[in-house]
Amino acid sequence: MAQFIPRTSFPHHGAIPRSYFLGHHRAGLTKMKSMLSSIDYVVECRDYRAPVTSINPMFEEALGKMRRLIVYTKRDLGHLPKSPLQKITERKLESFDPQSAVFFTSSSSRQDVSQIIKHLRNDAEAVDKLVGCRVLVVGMPNVGKSTLINNLRNSGVGKAKALKTGQQP
Repeated sequence: MAQFIPRTSFPHHGAIPRSYFLGHHRAGLTKMKSMLSSIDYVVECRDYRAPVTSINPMFEEALGKMRRLIVYTKRDLGHLPKSPLQKITERKLESFDPQSAVFFTSSSSRQDVSQIIKHLRNDAEAVDKLVGCRVLVVGMPNVGKSTLINNLRNSGVGKAKALKTGQQP
């Protein structure tokens, strides 16, 4: 059996251009900024398994002071359910964004999604609201945005998938 030998240094690839920020990313951020005047909430999806790296700092700049719900998706792929480690992790993740409501969802749990719908409905049914609540769902690629939207749709209006889900961004 082969033994693992870690690298002692990493090669410098200065000739490789940084091109992750593609044209469609810029177009998406521009479109998000133009929609903000008609949006009540931004639902930012983050991956429960990689909470820090699934935060997009460009959203902070683009979305400004919009009211935000943070949804950590794929909770079922993290720690064992109801374990002490899961509770500690979730308390820590909630402290990342103290001004925002934070939710944790599993891909198969309707109860998780119903809490989000209840939160949004409470806001939409406020006394000063004439129309419902408009929501923009954002997040890094492959964090579970489509799964969340499909679960919200299924739980809220009882209809099947609205978006295709998969492993490709």
